[in-house]
Amino acid sequence: MWARWTVRRGLATGEQEGVDLERIHCLLDDAARALERHTAIKRFHTQARKSIDQAAEQVRDLVGEVHESLDELDAELRG
Repeated sequence: MWARWTVRRGLATGEQEGVDLERIHCLLDDAARALERHTAIKRFHTQARKSIDQAAEQVRDLVGEVHESLDELDAELRG
């Protein structure tokens, strides 16, 4: 679409024969800005993934601590 717009803009003479080139330019800018959001979304996904991984590590540590405490309690009660 961009290439087509560039060619039409280059071929246009005087009044753009019904084509609002400024409007087309604005729409292309809007589309480019929308695509830039991809970078932000990707960053948010990375942050979320890291947080989920950290939460999983905390859960593993918590479960390990509870098992250790229960094992010590069991040993104390048997001893």
